[in-house]
Amino acid sequence: MKKNINNKTPYLEVSIVETQGDREEILKILENKARMSKEAVIFIKDNVNNPIIRIEYPSKETLLKVYSRDEFVYESAVKLLNSGIISPAKVKTAIENGTSKSDKLFLILKYKTNFKSPILKNYRFTYKIAELLGLSMSYEEVEDGFILFYKTKEDFEIGRIDLTKFQEVKKRLEERGIWRKEYEYLWNH
Repeated sequence: MKKNINNKTPYLEVSIVETQGDREEILKILENKARMSKEAVIFIKDNVNNPIIRIEYPSKETLLKVYSRDEFVYESAVKLLNSGIISPAKVKTAIENGTSKSDKLFLILKYKTNFKSPILKNYRFTYKIAELLGLSMSYEEVEDGFILFYKTKEDFEIGRIDLTKFQEVKKRLEERGIWRKEYEYLWNH
């Protein structure tokens, strides 16, 4: 599918830098996550060595809406941390128990964009929540976007979950053995 690439239209281009997993499976997961935004246009830029998923949003407002929809989870987490209901100490062993002993990362992704600020704001809080929940994932800001790091396949799969869908988050964390009853406060408040 040919597309006129307009740099004024907000976009993301997602590519796999390195992985220990199946590239096609990872790309499919990323594509399915991108399709959750019904207003975005998604297509694959064929690159012989590494395909790129391009996600174009019709406006900056649409991208803002997509990247701010789970802010309530973060706001709840901050309130609950400040009140002592949830504490990182309650899950401090989850990272050691939930991650591989290997020093190799499962996945490194590159996100290129022309509209970094709302994505950076989102990453600042979602990766803090991930840390609280005992996930081994992080990001680094680069000139034209972000590099995302996932220690294990499970970290990547859980990281792709829509934080606004409580039951899905709960199920995945229970499967990993790191669910805590206190987390329900995040979605109930």
